[in-house]
Order: sequence, then C-alpha cells, then structure tokens
Amino acid sequence: MAERVILITGALGGLGRALADAFLRRGDVVAGGDLAESSSEDAAILTFYTRMNVTDEPEVVEAVQKVIATFGRVDVLINNAGLVKIAPIDSMSSDAWDEMIDVNLKGAFLCAREAARHMLARGGGGRIINIGSTAGRVGVKNHAHYCAAKAGLLGLTKGLALDLAPSGITVNAVCPGPLDTPMLQGVLEEQSALQGIELSEYEARLVASIPTGAKIAPQEVAETVAFLASDAAASVNGQTISVDGGIVRL
Repeated sequence: MAERVILITGALGGLGRALADAFLRRGDVVAGGDLAESSSEDAAILTFYTRMNVTDEPEVVEAVQKVIATFGRVDVLINNAGLVKIAPIDSMSSDAWDEMIDVNLKGAFLCAREAARHMLARGGGGRIINIGSTAGRVGVKNHAHYCAAKAGLLGLTKGLALDLAPSGITVNAVCPGPLDTPMLQGVLEEQSALQGIELSEYEARLVASIPTGAKIAPQEVAETVAFLASDAAASVNGQTISVDGGIVRL
C-alpha cells in the first residue's frame, strides 16, 4: 500500500471531520476513533471507524491494534479527542478536574504510547501530532482545569519529541484558537450565561479579541496538521504551532 495510514481520535467532532477530509483528499487511509456510534455520513469521511474511549487504557490498546490488524500499520497519530467544560475555580470539583485531565492529557499519553510502541517495533519512522489549544498557552477564564490539561499536553509533546527523534518519529502540537465549531458555540452559551452577558455580545467580544477578526476555520487547522504529517516537515520536531489569528505571538 502506497497510502499512509492516519489514526485520528475524536474523529466525529467538528475538527475531527476536517482532519479526516484533509487526509482523504491527499489519498491517505483514514482510521477514526470516537465515543459516538458512527453513521452512514461518517462512513463517507472515514476509511475505517472504531469506538474509542481515550481514557480507557484497554480500549485504546484494542483500537490501535484493530487499525494495525486491518491496515498493517499506523503512520500518523493525531491526538484530537478533547473535552471542554466551564468550571469556576471556587465551584470546581475534583471529579471535574480529573475528567478534564483524563480526556485531554492522559488520553493523549495512552494513544501516543501505543502508536510509539508500534512505530518503534517496526523500525521507526512516523508522526504524532497533538491538538492543543490557545487556552494552554494564554489561559481562559473559568477554564483552569482545561488550561492546565492543554498546557500539560505541550509538555508531553516536547518530552516525546526528544524520546522518539532518534527513531525518526517526530512529535509536534497544533494549538487552535477559537474554532468555528458546535463545541465552541456551546462554550460561548455557557460563558455568556455565567457572566450575565447576552450571547451575541459575548461572541462579538470574543471575535474582537482575535487580531484577524474572525473565528478559526477547522480546515485551517487541518491543513497545518497535514503539513506536519508530510515529508516536508521531517525536521520539524517538538514544536507548538498556533493557528489562532495572532492571539499568541511567540
């Protein structure tokens, strides 16, 4: 098979679908994992689908092995599965904290470990790309647990990049800004209600805070990820690239 095998977690969400489309258009085999049951519509954007709870270690191991058994290998892992919920620190429960860390950080670790084991066993070579968030770089009000998880993901990226580079496996992170997806819309509704601000006004404030003056299209993030997965990015390793309209300028 000439095609690469791409494994995307959280494949049925707004960004997950954009990622799948970007790689399918490049002629790759796209395997998706997610919590939801897939539909006929999902079948059109994925070559292969498996249910995958990234916080469940046995389920992660089984899902990765299914992809390897079906296609012979995994060439690129995209850790896209994520969760975001509002929780002011004075009312944040330890369960809410654990859930956010488990999904956004532990899940990425489990998936990266299984992909790395496979890539190392076959002799090296491969790509691991973690989907972070601008929140992990600059912080967001009422999201301390989410910010901490995404900041931790960037540390995981740097550590894995050093561990795996000698075997020709690169590890990078892409940090989207406010993505134009249903997930963001839900967050905006919660934040505006919590702060007693009309949704339209809150959304206008958010857009005004983005230097380019617009929410980020998932396709823009997907194209950046596709570049990091390409041969042209062979020497890009341990990096964090923000696709956020200029919110982070480092």
